[in-house]
Amino acid sequence: MNPNVRKVLLDAPSLMVNGRVRYGKLAQCIALRPVAEGYNGNACTVRRSTDNTSQDVGFLGTELDSFSLMNFVGSENLILRSEEMDNAVWVKSGLTVTTNAAIAPDGTPTADLLSNVSAESIFQYITLSSVAGSVHTYSIYMKSASPDWIRFIVYEVGNTTNRLTLWFNPSTGTLGTVSAGGTATLVTGNVVASTNGFYRIYLTGSFVSSLLYFQTNAVSANGSSGVANNSARYQWGAQVNQGTLQDYSRTVASPRQGSQNMLLRSEEMDNASWLKTDTTITANAIAAPDGLTTADLLTEGAAGTGQILQTINVVAQKPYTASLYLKYGNHDLVRILFYEVGSSNQACVWVNLTTGTLLSSEASGIGVVNLGTTITNVGNGWYRVTISATFTNTNIALYITSATTNSGATRVNNGTRYQWGAQVNQGSVAAAYQKTTTIATEWGANQNLVTYSEGVLSQYPTNGNVADATTTITSYAAAIQFGDNSLTRHAYKTYIPKSGATYIVSVIVQMDDNSAPVVTINNSVGDFCLVDSTAVTTGVPVVTSLGGNIYRVSAITVATGAAGWGVVKYTTQSSKGFRITGIQVNEGSVVQNYIRTLDKAIDVGTGYLTKIYDQSGNARDMSQATAANQPRIVFHGTSEKINGKAAFTTDGASQQLTSTAFDLKQPFTRCGALQFTTIPSIVKGIFSDAAANGAILRVTTTGLLRMTTSNTDLNIKTGIPAGDKAVTVEVYNSTATMGSYNGTVVATPVASKLPDIPITQTSIGKDAGGYANVVVGEMIIFPQALSHSDRRTWEATAKQYWSTP
Repeated sequence: MNPNVRKVLLDAPSLMVNGRVRYGKLAQCIALRPVAEGYNGNACTVRRSTDNTSQDVGFLGTELDSFSLMNFVGSENLILRSEEMDNAVWVKSGLTVTTNAAIAPDGTPTADLLSNVSAESIFQYITLSSVAGSVHTYSIYMKSASPDWIRFIVYEVGNTTNRLTLWFNPSTGTLGTVSAGGTATLVTGNVVASTNGFYRIYLTGSFVSSLLYFQTNAVSANGSSGVANNSARYQWGAQVNQGTLQDYSRTVASPRQGSQNMLLRSEEMDNASWLKTDTTITANAIAAPDGLTTADLLTEGAAGTGQILQTINVVAQKPYTASLYLKYGNHDLVRILFYEVGSSNQACVWVNLTTGTLLSSEASGIGVVNLGTTITNVGNGWYRVTISATFTNTNIALYITSATTNSGATRVNNGTRYQWGAQVNQGSVAAAYQKTTTIATEWGANQNLVTYSEGVLSQYPTNGNVADATTTITSYAAAIQFGDNSLTRHAYKTYIPKSGATYIVSVIVQMDDNSAPVVTINNSVGDFCLVDSTAVTTGVPVVTSLGGNIYRVSAITVATGAAGWGVVKYTTQSSKGFRITGIQVNEGSVVQNYIRTLDKAIDVGTGYLTKIYDQSGNARDMSQATAANQPRIVFHGTSEKINGKAAFTTDGASQQLTSTAFDLKQPFTRCGALQFTTIPSIVKGIFSDAAANGAILRVTTTGLLRMTTSNTDLNIKTGIPAGDKAVTVEVYNSTATMGSYNGTVVATPVASKLPDIPITQTSIGKDAGGYANVVVGEMIIFPQALSHSDRRTWEATAKQYWSTP
């Protein structure tokens, strides 16, 4: 044994107990892992981007409960019933399934045991929602119940030779052969150890076809297709997501995607998908909320039975939200029912379309819970009304009528109203609206990370020398007109990307002379350039004809972290004018099918921190109320990490957390776990304090990490490169202030002004000089200057957890 390690453990018995810091030894503890002895509270509060709702997330063992986090925020998962191998959606042959037979990786008793006697298999049909050739990852958790190999295979329904295959032995954790056959393309295949004896195996690759089998079976040996008789295994947590491996999130009756609309013909009230009684539909009567003339006029007759409804199937006791857009015709009140078909079990709300207000709301019958209603003014006389509920039965309907009185069921004779954009999605809040036609959620799991993709000029936060087009592009709500080359012209949407990640930016365009656009990466030729991260794209633009002299232009880019996305035309380019609309930004290297957005971006699972709870017992939580300034904990279905452990990112622009005020007027030690995403162009603060001349940990333009108090600087590490990971310790003491980086004391102790400068209010991610772009795992403050032995104990514990050098 290393004698220094033994000395650490023996010299510092008072600091730690069972891997945690003893109760009462901490002044503040902000961490995404359990650190303080006896702390049993939650870790943090997370806001998800898809609907801006928030939820607390706790711990699972020694880690953040990433399963709860991802089930809330939502990584993409196209598999159905991902934890229910007994369900009929999983096609089984020769298998006996014992449900809930083992503790799953998320700590719940939901892993199923699969046993065979002879030949067996279990598979599910999946349909990829994106364009052919796009990369997806297929994954599942496995645990041994007998010493046999598992063959994990994904293959095309129409041609089984086009396949990706992985062999794995869960009894030893051994990865076997990984291969591709036919026209399938393999990117990678691997195994990751999980908890409770499980392993997560995955294949990443692409297929020509979009209809696939996802299958496992027990085999006799690596590389073999021969059956392993009398074999058993535990299986749980199947997932398919676009791109590389994402954190797992559970599915039940529907896939997890960026948004969801379970209704058909959401803008076509005249269609037979909508059942109507004593109601006449005038299609495409006026402009809808998106600007297109697609909103229908509904006129009820004089029989008193006017109604329009559509039925869907749901999962019992799960929350669902119905929403639709309404506009006044000739009467004020509308009644919206969300109810179980063939019963009196219902949730109901009345609204006033003249005043834009909610009236009565209720739930009646058996087993229906009204989870809430909202009404939102979206402009031009339109309101989006939502109602959320849970049901006991699975066949439900969205049902709309006029009403003569609040809480009444009597219709308005010959009453008229305008209706558009109906939607039902799983969850207790309305997701971003998505149009459907012949199938639900027809757009699949694609992304569009900008809002008002077909918006007017005022919805482009950055623009110059352009105007709203007098005539829009056919089938699009609005367009922006670019003139000749007498001036530099631009129109940008705002989206803050992950620095270093790959994106596609695309736009719909029609040239004034109806020619094909010439789009370049050179500002001195062509008609215009695409812009990403506020710079001309480095990826060569691709021009695709959509017919009717309309084109879609797209380009791949690696983001720098800046926010502007759109089109720029330089004075050195052609004199041709043109119109643009339909801007889209999606992550990855494949251009996705275009998705129109309104007030919400379509984003597959991004989560932001609104609060991290203080584990010290001193109630010194750190929080951020402003959405735009909240650090990110999940990015498009993948949680932020330092060496595989949960962390959060501050963007170097505006994101930060600030604590409640307190007064620590004594020497102290501040410890951190960090990864440097970028090295700043000016000095930026990572950890700081609101007090004048308070203690700050800063990174400079040369990668110098510096402790600062008043005018005293203490350099603890030089030449830090982007991507470097470290456990840091800062000891602030009036007689001997010192610091360390990954266990190495690299600074000579110097005198400081402490304890004359107390801690008053801590911050992560900024100081008075600006914001730092870092990944943070923890910031922990001890209310004393740690002894050398205590410091070494802490460093050894933290370095082991964070796997830093």
